[in-house]
Amino acid sequence: MRYIVDSNFLQSEELVKILLNPVNEVLLCDQVSLEALRSDMVKSFEAISRFPNQVHVLKRSQKIMRQSLKSKGLQKRLIDENDTKRFRKRCKQIHNLHRRDDYFHNQNKLMKQDSINELAQIQQAIEQMNEYIINYFSELTKEQRKLLRKDPPFEPEALKLIMDRLLDMTWYLFSNVVDFKKRNNHEIFYNSYLFRVGVCQYFLIQDLFLSGGLENMKPKKLLNDILDMQIAGYATYFDGFLTNDRKAQRIYKTSKYFIDGVISAKHA
Repeated sequence: MRYIVDSNFLQSEELVKILLNPVNEVLLCDQVSLEALRSDMVKSFEAISRFPNQVHVLKRSQKIMRQSLKSKGLQKRLIDENDTKRFRKRCKQIHNLHRRDDYFHNQNKLMKQDSINELAQIQQAIEQMNEYIINYFSELTKEQRKLLRKDPPFEPEALKLIMDRLLDMTWYLFSNVVDFKKRNNHEIFYNSYLFRVGVCQYFLIQDLFLSGGLENMKPKKLLNDILDMQIAGYATYFDGFLTNDRKAQRIYKTSKYFIDGVISAKHA
């Protein structure tokens, strides 16, 4: 089984128990690495450094958006073999806490600055789209909101409503991204990382809006939730999402059900 691991799960005993079974593997995406680098990389990765051969590093999202998105062999193509080898080599340094050299510290410092810059860009993007999304969901009638509050499996009326709004929203948010212009190719479109993030983000925003928590949500909290959806987007390609965040886990499961059980089935 291959699992995407969230930053809040990296130091858990449950993760160690999962990796004690050699058939299980964890995958690190760039957002989790960035979060780890913002705090303490050594402490964050200490547990998984004990199981280096069961850890894979995924390609950065920018690379994934430029590669083939055909379903066959997709999981393998999402893994960055070079970064995985480098990470496994670094695990020896991470696990031996008393032998951290200057190079390791300098790399950590540089990567932290990169993470700050990238998170700032994400924050700006959130601010730009937030008003649009709030207005988008404000159009829902009372009856439509009642339909959307129900858990999967979705009723036909709710499914149609979600499909229409989801496709419109993802196209609006990512209309300037090259691979989204291939939306007439269903396989490429639905395998797109941006589409999958869009699905997770849609269900997140819908959840927040229907619970009345969106408009008064603090920007920092919204940023953290959006980051979780980027990680959940990766998880939809694999077997599960390891996180201590119940809301993120719930949104992931709904999104995974929607992508695998509705989208894929419809265009099989």
